[in-house]
Amino acid sequence: MPCWAATGASAQLIPLSLTPSHIGTGSDPTNSNYKADWDVAAERWNILGEMAASRGLKLYTPNHDAACNFLLDSGPLDDLGRPTRSSGIRKLEYFFAQTADPRGPRPG
Repeated sequence: MPCWAATGASAQLIPLSLTPSHIGTGSDPTNSNYKADWDVAAERWNILGEMAASRGLKLYTPNHDAACNFLLDSGPLDDLGRPTRSSGIRKLEYFFAQTADPRGPRPG
């Protein structure tokens, strides 16, 4: 089990019961605007997905309006070395592209 699963990060992932087979979070995967933070969230989500699937559960994440904003993933860097512009990718769309679909690839 990764070390973050037993620390404060797990408090953000307290399961909410929808049905006996679904668990999820009460907020977006991350509140950040930066691509690097969405990469970390996707990595964690994939690990949690594997853990849930091994127990016969499915994960969900809500899609609050902030997750539909654009990632800051390009442009000049600020004083902390973070990007200041967006390439036009929406945060939640990027997240879904980085996470594993337990059903496997979709036809299409």
